[in-house]
Amino acid sequence: MSLRTAEYKAYLESLGAQWMDWRGAETVASFGDAEGEYDAVRAGRVGLVDRSERDTLVITGDDTISWLQALVTNDLMALGEEGSGQWSCAVGTTGRLIGDMRFMHIPEMLLADVETGLLDEALLGHLRRHVITEKVKIINRSAQTARIGLYGDGAAAILGKAGQFEHSLAKMADYHGTWGEIAGEDVIVQRNPIAGRVGFEISCGVDGALAVWRALEVAGGDTVLPIGHEALERLRIEAGIPRFGVELHDKMIPLEANLYETISFTKGCYLGQEIIARLDTLGKPARLLRRIELESDAVPAVGASVRVEGKSMGEVLSAIYSKALDKPIALAYIKRGHNDPGTSVEIDGVVGTVSVSHTQGKVL
Repeated sequence: MSLRTAEYKAYLESLGAQWMDWRGAETVASFGDAEGEYDAVRAGRVGLVDRSERDTLVITGDDTISWLQALVTNDLMALGEEGSGQWSCAVGTTGRLIGDMRFMHIPEMLLADVETGLLDEALLGHLRRHVITEKVKIINRSAQTARIGLYGDGAAAILGKAGQFEHSLAKMADYHGTWGEIAGEDVIVQRNPIAGRVGFEISCGVDGALAVWRALEVAGGDTVLPIGHEALERLRIEAGIPRFGVELHDKMIPLEANLYETISFTKGCYLGQEIIARLDTLGKPARLLRRIELESDAVPAVGASVRVEGKSMGEVLSAIYSKALDKPIALAYIKRGHNDPGTSVEIDGVVGTVSVSHTQGKVL
């Protein structure tokens, strides 16, 4: 499957795009200097990212909300207004994660932004199996949809200069969005805090991606800098926002990853709800996703053991050197009894301190 037109791909390569495989999809790793790209966004520039490898699902039909309400953890009744959005999860009967989705209500349908490859792996089949007599249509639009991210404090102003939209971007809440036009192309815009700062993702037709990208470059001028997957991942890990395929997987329950913002504890029943509600009410998860701040200059390897008094209490899932903290940080699930903030642990003989993982999209 081609994710980009030949012209768009050639233009990205003219900017220095270097490619990598991410979960089976061709992805821009960097534009030649991942660390410099990360530093530039931290210093105030706005990162422009091709995210066309992401999957896109459209759900429409008279029974969309009532049907999906029984399959996801968040309360879709909160999406009554067009342009409203939320982060939610689909879980199985044991409460374990099948996938996470960023929903947005656009006229006559729900749009779902989904992690690369997740639809093919499990999520799409799971949803389709639960359509019985409901009037619901599930459409995989991944092959027809390009996605471009814009992250940084000036992102809303740049978008406002580049296009015209149904709703104002200025004070838009996370995961809410709008639709309109950039460079003559129809677009959908959703706010996304994945980089730990103001961020928006623009969906458009594959054939229109180059025009939209160049319009954003022109609108941003010297403020805009193309960045790749590696820089974006550093920003995401620094903000502690978990991602499927890295910190999130099908063996964990959303509460273990502190995904409380994806869960409604007041809505009616949904698949897996009993397990999640019981765990929230009666006890603590057996493990929790935590950030570990290390007293060293060396970034630990993924898979390194997190130890307390010589015993393994978890393993590193992602790690970077955080310029905000001026020290390495790692994200890991740590067992109950040893994951309270302030707890001392060791990774490869280096002392670290446990802290909360998720900064709710706030910059460190």
